[in-house]
Amino acid sequence: MVLIDKLKQINSFKAPLFNKIGSKNLETECLFGEEFLIFDQHKSWSFGKLLTDDYIGWIQNKYLTNSIETSHRVITKTTNIYKSNNPKSMILKVLSMGSLVKTIEEFDKWFKVEVQNDFKKKYGFIPKTHLAKKYHNQYNWLQLAENMIDIPYVWGGRSSQGIDCSALLQITIRNGGIKIPRNTQEQINFFSMSRNFKSHIINKKTIYDKGSIIFWDGHVGFLLNKNKLLHANGHHMKVVKESIFKAIERLKKNNIKPTHLFTII
Repeated sequence: MVLIDKLKQINSFKAPLFNKIGSKNLETECLFGEEFLIFDQHKSWSFGKLLTDDYIGWIQNKYLTNSIETSHRVITKTTNIYKSNNPKSMILKVLSMGSLVKTIEEFDKWFKVEVQNDFKKKYGFIPKTHLAKKYHNQYNWLQLAENMIDIPYVWGGRSSQGIDCSALLQITIRNGGIKIPRNTQEQINFFSMSRNFKSHIINKKTIYDKGSIIFWDGHVGFLLNKNKLLHANGHHMKVVKESIFKAIERLKKNNIKPTHLFTII
């Protein structure tokens, strides 16, 4: 394979990434502003790596544009890019939590942002409270995670239009300054090797604390408090907050038991 090394950026609300050209099975999604490094190209497709989590796959070129250095990320469920710093103005784009933008000017309640679209520079405005500095880690990620309740469950989804369990954890915990892999097994490996997380044995006496991250085979959720689990799941077909004990019992009936439990040190 010839190494092309072209750095591009996602220019849409979300962009599907596949393991092969023409596949109907979604691997994951890329979000607006995330960088994509191209290794190879075939017709209207590019093969490369999403730099957010090093996920590799094929993406259609229509979702890519020139890369610009981003400065802020979206911390609300969704936000709008407005044509002017007025909520009554035209909406240019809608962005999902985790999307990245470049701010170029600051107003009282607004950031002016630069947007690459069709390889041309355009400008818009986003409410300041909807953005955080790209590497600012002082946010209560559990509180922000509650904003994702009722988002539809979509296998491979990473946006507020549809999300799966591991993406929900990946995107929301990033607001607490923790960058983790995309898939559940990779996340387990990450937490097991990290000095910032403690592993716990799961049994009848297990105490579930706020912020605990619990894994089943191919599934993950996290505790908003000692009782409430937040997770995207196929049973409810959306992101829900429910009793951790009810969730464990329901999955147990299908012979699915918790496998790992981690807490932040």
